[in-house]
Amino acid sequence: MKLALIYFNKCIELCLKYNLTNDKRLAVIYRNRSLIYLQLNEYQLACNDCTSALSIESNCPIALYRRALALKFLGDHSGCLKDLQKAYNLSPNNNRIIEELKKMQNTLVQTDVSFFLYNNLIIYVEVIIGNLDRLLWFWASFTDLSVKARCY
Repeated sequence: MKLALIYFNKCIELCLKYNLTNDKRLAVIYRNRSLIYLQLNEYQLACNDCTSALSIESNCPIALYRRALALKFLGDHSGCLKDLQKAYNLSPNNNRIIEELKKMQNTLVQTDVSFFLYNNLIIYVEVIIGNLDRLLWFWASFTDLSVKARCY
């Protein structure tokens, strides 16, 4: 993989040197290098390469799919879902895109449920704390009254 990365870097360097910045072959090189970066867990670099490929070839489902994978690992679930949906619209029969889209939709549903439960737990704790405050106030008032009653 490291050797492939060296060759892709050299190809990109030559394309940029000879001002081939809008050449579709450069987009292919960026896409291919992004795959190497994904395999090396270099998700930000993979994302950057896919973005570069998409700046040349904006409707490329492969670049969108790979950027979605990188975004998923970077924790950008909404960006991931957006890229997967666009990739699906461009390539509706691609099983990898369909599979990843389903996984991401399930992840987002689980995240929403967890967020909902967390918020309700916080509200519940706040209610309990509020009730404890009132109970302590009542107890303090009651003990204060009983002390005063003993004094008379």
